[in-house]
Amino acid sequence: MKTSVLYLFTLCVATVAGTTPEPTLTSTLTFELLAATPMPSTQTPTTPKPPAVAPTTLQPVSLLLVGARTDGSKASSPGITVYDASKSPLQQLFSVSSTLTGNMPTFMALTQDKNYLYVTNEVAAGQIVSFAIDRSGASPTLKRLGATSTNSNGPVHIAVTSNQRFALVASYTVGSITVRSVVSSKSPVLAIDPTTKVASRMVSQVVFPGAARVVPGRQDIAHAHCVTLSPDNNYVFVTDLGNDKIMQFKFNPTTGTLLANSPAFVTVSPGALPRHTAFHPSGKQLYLAVKTTQVAGVLTGAIRITADGRYILVTNRYGGSTPGDSIAVFAADLTPIGNYVLKAWAGARDFALGANNTVIVGEENTNTFETFQLQANGQLVPTKVAQPWLFKPQVLLPLS
Repeated sequence: MKTSVLYLFTLCVATVAGTTPEPTLTSTLTFELLAATPMPSTQTPTTPKPPAVAPTTLQPVSLLLVGARTDGSKASSPGITVYDASKSPLQQLFSVSSTLTGNMPTFMALTQDKNYLYVTNEVAAGQIVSFAIDRSGASPTLKRLGATSTNSNGPVHIAVTSNQRFALVASYTVGSITVRSVVSSKSPVLAIDPTTKVASRMVSQVVFPGAARVVPGRQDIAHAHCVTLSPDNNYVFVTDLGNDKIMQFKFNPTTGTLLANSPAFVTVSPGALPRHTAFHPSGKQLYLAVKTTQVAGVLTGAIRITADGRYILVTNRYGGSTPGDSIAVFAADLTPIGNYVLKAWAGARDFALGANNTVIVGEENTNTFETFQLQANGQLVPTKVAQPWLFKPQVLLPLS
């Protein structure tokens, strides 16, 4: 059976003197591996302990944006559906058709002020679609602003700088990281257009070379899977599933420039297939979810960290010969707390930490959601509330 593993890295920043063109200080980032912990077995799930008083660890979220896998030939299919996540079951407020979202809106990110939404279309001619979030009415609406090419195939992940000037995109098919300025087409590269906020100009792009070739069919070329900004936005980390590496760059959040860091990458175990990363709220530790060994089995879905940094949650999909989909919980030091079985063959691709300590899991194979309550001791208790149907939910994004 394949075993999913969480890695915990600490970030070490050294400052060295430079001489060109005049004495400057340059930060060099390195990783130190603190721990690597296998997921609790999906075939022998932990039985939840009796509920305890729930902690106030999750961000208060009342709205949930869900991007779905779409069929390009059916323009009426919903690309993004918006739910009231404070209701049980989830209450649909409205949906945006794939005509507006573009085909395959499988990942999205909000600006820091949560007034703009950027959506990637995971197709051959990848693009970013921009929306303004209008809260003037009884419930928010999404107004499409425009779309622009990612200059890459298969964009699967996007992040936006805290100053809202740049959108960074990881593209799986070609193994690249692309930086685009968030401006209108007529604005200077460093200007911010308060009206359109359209990601319209490519600033940097790096295509990763090589391939690990440990796992046939998955590592024949580079595959960028996730892009993560450091909390200060001075570094960028990209998981390269095809090379078993975390690529790391120095980043200038004023100009959008990417520069190779030293070292340029951190290598994980051969065939580990690094997928997603997430920073601890302290900003000093980075968590990496991978799948390991070369036998068919578990594939991690998503990784989330509670707002207080106490708990790390990860979904597992496709448990080999038996239905092993689950959601696992760890303490911040990667001590396993529990592993909770989901619907058989659910396909738990993504999940969100919602209002009232609710954990909402999107299941692409069963076309629905499952919800749990997070307890003070880190245990999850299933709500057993029937949730609405949605065709192949791919990404869940809370909107406060």
